[in-house]
Amino acid sequence: MTSFKSGGKISFLSQWQINELSRHFTEPDRTAMPHELAIKLKINYSDALTIISLLETEGLSNNLLLIYHNCQEAPVDTLPFGAGFPNLPWKCPNCEVIVEDGRELSYDLMAKAPEPIEFF
Repeated sequence: MTSFKSGGKISFLSQWQINELSRHFTEPDRTAMPHELAIKLKINYSDALTIISLLETEGLSNNLLLIYHNCQEAPVDTLPFGAGFPNLPWKCPNCEVIVEDGRELSYDLMAKAPEPIEFF
C-alpha cells in the first residue's frame, strides 16, 4: 500500500473525509472521477479536481482525459491527461464520424491508482 502524506495539501478535508478517501482506494487499479469524489466526500467539484490532480502529481495515479462524443453516453476514447485535447478533425472510434466541431465533444477526468493508497 502506498501512503499519501498530505503535508497540508488536502487540509480542506476532515478526518472523516480522509478516511473515506483511503477506503475508496483500498484496492489496486481503483478509479475516481471528480463528481464521484465530490459526492462521496461531500466536497465541491473543484476540491475533488484538486485531489485528483495531487494524486498524479505525487505519482500515485495515472490520470486520463475521457472523451465523449454525442453518439453515446459513455466515453468513446481516452488520452493521458496532460497530452492535451484531441486534434480536429478527429475520427470517433465508436461511430467513425469525422468530428470537425469541438462542440460535438465533451470531456471528463479520471484517476486510476495502480496501487492501494492510504491517506493521512
